[in-house]
Amino acid sequence: MQTADKLKRMTEAELDAATGKDGALVIESYLPSYRRGCCNCNARPVVKGIINGKIAYDGDMCGPCTWGDAASQFPSNWNGDA
Repeated sequence: MQTADKLKRMTEAELDAATGKDGALVIESYLPSYRRGCCNCNARPVVKGIINGKIAYDGDMCGPCTWGDAASQFPSNWNGDA
C-alpha cells in the first residue's frame, strides 16, 4: 500500500486553486503516514488527504480518531474501496 510519507505538501497557491466556491477542499484519496502517532491516542498511522498526488490535508489523527469508527483503523477502509 502506498503511504504519504514521501509526498510533498501542496503550496498555498495549489490549495487556493483546489478550493471550491464553497471554500471546501475535495480530497481525492486518503493515505496513511507512519512518521508520527495520533495526537489523541498515539496510534499509527495518521491520515493524510491527497489531491493531485500531493498532501492537501496534513492530519495528525489516526483513522478511528478522524472518522469515529473502529473499522477505520485500517487504511484499506479509508477510501471506500475495501
